[in-house]
Amino acid sequence: MESDAIDPAGSFSSTNSQVRVISHHTFIRNKISSNIDDLDVLHQIYSWIPNNESIRPNPDVLARKRLKCQEILTAWESFKDYVLHTVFKKHHIFVNDKYQAVNDRVYGKKAFVPNEFPYNVSSGKILLYYYFCLC
Repeated sequence: MESDAIDPAGSFSSTNSQVRVISHHTFIRNKISSNIDDLDVLHQIYSWIPNNESIRPNPDVLARKRLKCQEILTAWESFKDYVLHTVFKKHHIFVNDKYQAVNDRVYGKKAFVPNEFPYNVSSGKILLYYYFCLC
């Protein structure tokens, strides 16, 4: 069956949009193109992949994200300290008017965390961030 969609098990790039669809249940095991046209095609097959209408957060979410970033920069020594505390549940201390995470034995720890600033995806879909600590 020929289609404008991509082959989820094959190579995928913005220059290769005329390929065979194997199955709607086939895993995508390759890098996904960030080209908007390619994402639109993929979204028709996989509703969890963003399309041109959902690729960016809406203005309210962006405003909340900017405010949160300012709060973090004001209260924490670094984004790293904030992530170590909030994602990896490391204890924190207060030094020189800033919070600092106590970085003890977190190398290699992993965590899935819901996206606090979601994109405009279909209802019922939850986007997660995957954190892997290298510090």
